[in-house]
Amino acid sequence: MAAIPHYECEIEYEVCYFENGKITTTRIMATNRQEAMDWYLGAGKHMNDLYSIRPDE
Repeated sequence: MAAIPHYECEIEYEVCYFENGKITTTRIMATNRQEAMDWYLGAGKHMNDLYSIRPDE
């Protein structure tokens, strides 16, 4: 019997954060909310500036 490959489904997340006193929105593709958060922190952003990551799970 052939193995069925496992595909990770990426969905679009909207990351909203404050930058220079204004709200900034960036859309990224990620497999889950944690991966989107890792992208945000990996981009040098700070947790205190984060407003939301959508869609919420």
